[in-house]
Amino acid sequence: MKIAINHDSLTIGDRTFVKAPSPGDIYQLLGTPERIQEFGPPAPFGYRNNVGHYYDRLGVFHLEHHASCLVQGVSVVFEPAKAMRKPVHGFNGAILFAGVHVDSNSDARDLLAQSNVRLGRRFNTEFVHETIDFSIRMEVFPHTRNQYRVAAASFGFRGKYVRESKSSKPDQVESE
Repeated sequence: MKIAINHDSLTIGDRTFVKAPSPGDIYQLLGTPERIQEFGPPAPFGYRNNVGHYYDRLGVFHLEHHASCLVQGVSVVFEPAKAMRKPVHGFNGAILFAGVHVDSNSDARDLLAQSNVRLGRRFNTEFVHETIDFSIRMEVFPHTRNQYRVAAASFGFRGKYVRESKSSKPDQVESE
């Protein structure tokens, strides 16, 4: 499965997303998730919370926005025990993240040096690049004294997950 996280698009398989897709679009590419979980305390009557979709067998997670019901972000999790979102299994393969091939053995420092996007440190174990429309994020963890590995890589549709109006369908995908 080809996954590419760029500063302005997310590619899964042969589809490139520049606006937030529906969960159904992701289902077409990855199949049905093993777990679907609503976050937070119970929502008031007539409302709902954000919903997490866990592809435990693939090591992939996506977050569905509570109001628009569009995908707010997608995470590829290499090391579930060290990542914020925890599918049962880690992603078994490589992705392209900011122009660099990344897998479960990648050194995060090498990725930061080779990346075609400048990632700023948000926390000790998180690096991000944010624009008004998109964000990419890399969670890292210390593996050895001199090496940090990638726990997860994520793409967010900052504001691109809001529907323009109830009567129109958002542009969801562009083909490569």
